[in-house]
Amino acid sequence: MLLLVALTLYKGSVLYRAQSYERNLRFLLVVLGNEARFWAYLCLLAALSLLTSNVVLGLALRLALALPLLLALLDIGIFLNFSQRLTLADLYTFSFKLNLGYTYAVLKTLVRQLGIWSYCYLMLVLGFVVLLVWLLLYPVVANYALAAWLCGAALLLGVVSASIAARTSVTAATASVAPATTPPPVAYTHSAAINVIDLLRSGLSKNRPYSHAFAQALLARYSEPPAICVQGLGVNPPPNLILIILESFSMCHSKHLSGIFNFTPNLDMLMRENVVFTNFYANGGTSTDALVALLGGTVPLPSPRYAREPTLDIFDHFDETLPRLMGRHGYQTLFMTAADVAAFGVGAWASTIGFASVQARADLQHDQSRAQGFSTATDETLYQNAILHLQRLQPPYLMVLETGSSHEPFIDPDSMRASEGLCMRYADRKIYEFIRYLEATNFFANGMVMIVSDHRRRGAVLPEEYARYGAAAPFQIPLIIIDGKKHPRTVTAPYQQTDLLPSWRYMLETSPINLSPLQGILLPEPIHSANAILSRNVFDIYDSVNVVQHGMVQRVRLAGDATRFEDPRVALPGVIDMINYQRLRYLR
Repeated sequence: MLLLVALTLYKGSVLYRAQSYERNLRFLLVVLGNEARFWAYLCLLAALSLLTSNVVLGLALRLALALPLLLALLDIGIFLNFSQRLTLADLYTFSFKLNLGYTYAVLKTLVRQLGIWSYCYLMLVLGFVVLLVWLLLYPVVANYALAAWLCGAALLLGVVSASIAARTSVTAATASVAPATTPPPVAYTHSAAINVIDLLRSGLSKNRPYSHAFAQALLARYSEPPAICVQGLGVNPPPNLILIILESFSMCHSKHLSGIFNFTPNLDMLMRENVVFTNFYANGGTSTDALVALLGGTVPLPSPRYAREPTLDIFDHFDETLPRLMGRHGYQTLFMTAADVAAFGVGAWASTIGFASVQARADLQHDQSRAQGFSTATDETLYQNAILHLQRLQPPYLMVLETGSSHEPFIDPDSMRASEGLCMRYADRKIYEFIRYLEATNFFANGMVMIVSDHRRRGAVLPEEYARYGAAAPFQIPLIIIDGKKHPRTVTAPYQQTDLLPSWRYMLETSPINLSPLQGILLPEPIHSANAILSRNVFDIYDSVNVVQHGMVQRVRLAGDATRFEDPRVALPGVIDMINYQRLRYLR
């Protein structure tokens, strides 16, 4: 019961910040109703454990009761820190695919610097330990009266859940097709926060395999849509590029872009002085998704073989990558990340896709005492080390910097307080200091800096965001291009992370370049937008892909052979074939 109350209260605080007070009261009821199914299941398990005097069977049923409670406890910790829910695939990733040191760093982050919620969470952990000891040591004795009472409680919870959840499922809570001006539905804030059961159930269809017959038929008949051919510019001398992937940088953080928060005054100043894209999209919702899109030029569609994919080991056989392209044109290529090199295999993956040098947290010269959550170095440390490398690099060069200080749970490196505003202002201040250093050293005489977010912040979409960006709000992000020309411009045409690779091909190569319908060119001038933009959904329904086309956001449900648009009125079979083909390409 303590777990239920704590989870509900915290969700209420999140929803209160995201919606009006009246809606918040309704959401509290919705949350209680949806998760009552979970507690009904636990009541039934407890009742079963009271129907036997057999020690082995009784202990087995008690352990079966303790395991869901443990998962609920982990779910609360993840939601407290990262505004997302626990999935079984996350358990697999952090328990088996990553090294133990990195997993420990993540777990340590879960209860750090969160004020009263840290203490509440630690009390819940202690309560679970006490309960587990009691379940293991208390004599196994049948108690039919208590079992009957628990069955009645389960029935009551089931009735309450059915009456509420039937009207507030994840599918009903989110608009499947909406123009950019559509306000948020009353039932929508962050569907994963409302209903984790439907969320997990929906994730199963994403992992549904394609049948052999379907895959063979599609691969036999499918042909790439007609390409658009453009003549490469062959820019000479080739410009140096510093690509800064700024963790969780969102439209709502910028007063200049959204008018919501004023967390990034220095970046706002850079936007006013340079080129800013106000209709730019992330192709996924994680940092690894961003690496696949930005450096591999590929939409990180979920693999049908594993529920939490794509991880970087799936996307390591690209036709072309940004470092390979630039390496062929004489560039030195360097990838620097504030994270542990073992995190999701980033270090090995960066080398595989063509980076000549890879630097991670262990390679950086920094104060170990200021390492942050997820065992990342601070942005200040990353930029200081970047400056050391810039003093040695010979042009032309590509330097990719992946920051980490502004990752949720937003621990400000200076004060070590959990504050999104303080954390983003820190990231804003340090990146501005780095840009001013580049200006002072004449980098922009033949150099360019591209500042792009990896993905939007994980928190609930704000009403002000929906009013401005519509259904695209969860995956719309900023892009700033600084080339030293001081010709300020705002680009409103739609572009995406995967457009960086074809744009640099257009810049560097002299031969004709064929663009697919999913590719655009934004350098040196925005000349062509993709016909359709795809973004993997990780916010509400894991088995879906958002499609931006003609100013509309449409949702495709991934279900193997039955992959389809969520709204049956949408008739774009070419898009479905394209998504199925792209997913099948990465099956091994």
